[in-house]
Amino acid sequence: MEDASDHVSDSNGNTAMDWDNARRTFQAALIWIAVAALAFVLWYTRHGVLLVFGAVVLAVLLDMLASFISHGTRLPQGPSLALATGFVIALFGFMAWRFGAQLSSQFSQLAQNIQDGEQFLHSTFQNSGLGQIGAQVTEKGTSFLTGALSGVLSTGLTFVEAAVVLAISAIYLAAQPELYRTGFSKLFTPAHRPRVLDSLDIIGRSLKLWLLGQLILMIGVGILSFIAVWLIGLPNAIALALLAGILEIVPYLGPFISAIPAVLVALTLGLVPAMWTVIAYIAIHVFEGYVSEPMIDRYFVTIPPALILAGIVACDLLFGTIGVIMAAPITVVVYMIVKMVYVENPLDEKPKSAA
Repeated sequence: MEDASDHVSDSNGNTAMDWDNARRTFQAALIWIAVAALAFVLWYTRHGVLLVFGAVVLAVLLDMLASFISHGTRLPQGPSLALATGFVIALFGFMAWRFGAQLSSQFSQLAQNIQDGEQFLHSTFQNSGLGQIGAQVTEKGTSFLTGALSGVLSTGLTFVEAAVVLAISAIYLAAQPELYRTGFSKLFTPAHRPRVLDSLDIIGRSLKLWLLGQLILMIGVGILSFIAVWLIGLPNAIALALLAGILEIVPYLGPFISAIPAVLVALTLGLVPAMWTVIAYIAIHVFEGYVSEPMIDRYFVTIPPALILAGIVACDLLFGTIGVIMAAPITVVVYMIVKMVYVENPLDEKPKSAA
């Protein structure tokens, strides 16, 4: 009898263990299926995710401008945000009314000059005996800007709709950041919510500091580029300066990309203007890399260059050309998230210590 009861007890125990193991296996399978489904959804909607991130970045910029207005006028954050939004809309409206026709004409001429420069460079490679190798280098190395411009223009109404959605979403995010901040934290368990809220605060401050430093660099490079191409005598100086300033948002690669259209335009005037243009752009970005950027890095958030370049490559593969423009802020956010997840006590560090 004793042996039989022991056998029954062992059988019940083994059965319970088998059911427990089966339950854990089933739960693990469900988790992996959910992860795979989430990865598929994120991949399928990746451009929407990029649009949401762009809205967050624009909301941060509006919040920075509103804080500046609030600090100077002693107004509450709400009215300051309304003033900041109205100022941005009025500024873009004035620019479109006052310089829209001129900029449109300059960019149209710039596109034509770039094509002429490409043809000149292509024929130069052919005449120098480099043949097909030179033609391929020319095609790959000089078509980035024209290809990106054609891609943006070909989107037509879709691009305009995306810009409108981006602007409206950014205004809502900047107007009620606490609502979305608290709502995001509720995706986690109550025990983890304080940590999530603190992490969001650190990410927000880090992104603000990076954006502020980058804006200073963009304005400085744009002004220096305008002075340089104007002194050299290149046409479309305003358009070239705007391109140089905007492309500065792509660290390390942006300066090389912005130099391509300037050199191609200079080639339509001759080899001597082209040489002066190359020298000018090299001088601008040497000054930026060794003087202005290190000074800015003392006060604003930076991350290792290798990570920025890896982020640019990854965003190009995931989102295409538009992803390259957003690669740096995306990399900043991902870098801060990784630090807070895997580095011990990151919440005790100031954002600048992430550099």
